[in-house]
Amino acid sequence: MKKIHTLSAVMSTLILVLVSAPRGNSQTPDLTPQEPTNAYPPEMVQIYIENCVGDRPEEVRAFCTCTIEKIQETYTLDEFMQIGQDLQAGRAEPEEFRQIITSCVPNQVN
Repeated sequence: MKKIHTLSAVMSTLILVLVSAPRGNSQTPDLTPQEPTNAYPPEMVQIYIENCVGDRPEEVRAFCTCTIEKIQETYTLDEFMQIGQDLQAGRAEPEEFRQIITSCVPNQVN
């Protein structure tokens, strides 16, 4: 259970990074068919994954990729940013968000 709490704290930090990242508009939208329902700008996804992996072992990348994919399937970018702002204000993350993190843990630990 402590591992999931730690992962939740890591995810909270990542959201804060994204909330403060510039939200530029792309000149040509990427409309690849396999994109998640609420596809975020590729640069946002890249920032998220890079900060999620950080200095940790490369195996963490699968966990980070899993979480951002499921987050995009569940939340619009605005909703995701609002979660980040709520966390920054000291509010707890939604239970559904916590379940996303938990569901991706087996992808990280084999």
